[in-house]
Amino acid sequence: MQKKIQNKINFYKENGYCILKLLDISDINYIEKNITKLIFPEKKNKNKLIENYHKLVNDDYTHNQKMDSSKRYIKLNKKINCKLRGEFLKIITKSYWGHSKFDLFWVGNTKKGELKKNHTGFRISRPQNNIKSDDSAGGHIDRNIGGELRKEADLVITMWIPIKGYSKNYTLRIAPKSHKINHSVAFKKNSKITPVISKKYENKFSFIRPNMKKGEVMIINPNLLHGGSTNKGSKSRVSLDIRAINLKKIKNIVN
Repeated sequence: MQKKIQNKINFYKENGYCILKLLDISDINYIEKNITKLIFPEKKNKNKLIENYHKLVNDDYTHNQKMDSSKRYIKLNKKINCKLRGEFLKIITKSYWGHSKFDLFWVGNTKKGELKKNHTGFRISRPQNNIKSDDSAGGHIDRNIGGELRKEADLVITMWIPIKGYSKNYTLRIAPKSHKINHSVAFKKNSKITPVISKKYENKFSFIRPNMKKGEVMIINPNLLHGGSTNKGSKSRVSLDIRAINLKKIKNIVN
């Protein structure tokens, strides 16, 4: 087990991401159930509502209301929280930060106080062929916490978890090894998503979308270019994003 973890850590350091099996089917079912209750509180039969979200929410106004950052988060139970805070994160944070003092948070608009401990944000992206616009967040790095580009590279580590949609038609778009570059690029403000990089800058990098399995978690370096993950599947994609925040630097996020 220790050798397997070390191999994952080496891969993470070289590529800026790695994929770990941390959750089981009951964990995914718990998360899906709670997201469904939040998004469709009025529906009695909630079976398969999330994967067919695009059939029920087909206008951008309603979608944007449901995906508002002040609403799209749920609480992690103790079981899931414990699994996500496992050995890998403890070792990798110690390696990068010199300590392993972190907690898990949902980070939305920090200026509005959207920083919630032991919570996860979720995002639902409708199939591209069903909508005129694109539900996915544009390419960015996670040093853009709360809509501001932070100078520190040791504030957060991101976990991205697919709940619905596991093939490369659905998964997160990433640029391996791009975390090794100082991205001194101009960011443009977009009120709906994290500030995104320009397409011209994106085109300098090679992006991939790995196939994943239920219960797998993608752990991402905050300086890795990712996003712009258009849903190319036939069903709605549901994913989580969780931040492991450096508790010694958390004041730099809140203020």
